[in-house]
Amino acid sequence: MGYYSDLDDFFGDDQQAEEHHQEDLYKEQLKAAAKKRAVQIEVAKHLKAEVTGSKVEVKCLCCRDVFTARIADRKRGWAKYCSKSCKAQKQMKK
Repeated sequence: MGYYSDLDDFFGDDQQAEEHHQEDLYKEQLKAAAKKRAVQIEVAKHLKAEVTGSKVEVKCLCCRDVFTARIADRKRGWAKYCSKSCKAQKQMKK
């Protein structure tokens, strides 16, 4: 027993309550951080699916087959043909 043993007995319950309160706050912070992280991941997936690499179905100018092409490539004037052979055939006809 130390010099402050009577004070330890007196304040012991308050310290335990404070420790439990701090633990509860920490657990709540962890849950909030995990929830925020999950929302950020879900939003990133949604944005990536809609914006980056979005595709559209296009008809080939040579054989008229339908193929998928990136919207960004279509805006550049690319993705007019379904394959290199179709593009070569169309260039030979010119």
